[in-house]
Amino acid sequence: MHLIDFHAHAFPDKVAPGAIAALTSVVGPINQTDGTLADTIRFQSEVLHTDHFLLFNIPTTPHQQRRANDFVLAANGQNDGQVISFGSLHPRAEDACDELRRLIDAGIKGIKFHPEYQDFDMDDPSVYPLYEAIAEAGLVMTFHGGVDPAFPGRDRSCPQRAAAMVKDFAGAKIVIAHMGDSADGFGTLEHLCGLDCWLDTSMAATQMPPAQFEAIINAHGADKILFATDCPWGGKATYDRVASLPLSVEEKEKIFWRNACALLGI
Repeated sequence: MHLIDFHAHAFPDKVAPGAIAALTSVVGPINQTDGTLADTIRFQSEVLHTDHFLLFNIPTTPHQQRRANDFVLAANGQNDGQVISFGSLHPRAEDACDELRRLIDAGIKGIKFHPEYQDFDMDDPSVYPLYEAIAEAGLVMTFHGGVDPAFPGRDRSCPQRAAAMVKDFAGAKIVIAHMGDSADGFGTLEHLCGLDCWLDTSMAATQMPPAQFEAIINAHGADKILFATDCPWGGKATYDRVASLPLSVEEKEKIFWRNACALLGI
């Protein structure tokens, strides 16, 4: 069976050790990769055996935006096309629209946002013009979904905000990571299931109570679920959890790769 990991992270070689150390201090040990692109390719190839994986690198401040995108642009297509890079825009960057045009011209297929790290509410109307430009270009928008251990008590990405934004952008290609909220699937079941968006399995497959994880897939439909690990945080355990689901071969193929191919046009 083919496999596409719709959610992975890597960092430039010079900053990878510091980034992994800082993240480990917040979320605990990270032992899937050392955070570099080379080791991420190794892990994706030798452990997960993916055909493709989506690479994200998030600018946490406006001035990091171009540098973060330079990294993913250089990585895009590496290892015989295994790496599919998404760009990222900081909503507070004055040149966000110019940067979007640069990414479009470079052939990038999507944009990743992380409202917690980028300090904005997912459903903030002031960010909507940027979403509109991305949607009009036909790009995928992927958002961190739910709580983040680095920001306890914040709700910038909660299922209610995600649902409001999805409703405002009907027809856009929107992915909400972590099944909407990996810590608790109740908000996703109440607010997101059935809406016009995709949910990815990253972290939720191993952190969410199994009954909630399966209930979300049943309620939202296998044709709107994307296999994703959030590598270097997740890995083989995520694959094993999805593979063990009581679903048909056709439904698992959709989750593991067919939905991603359709969404990305590959």
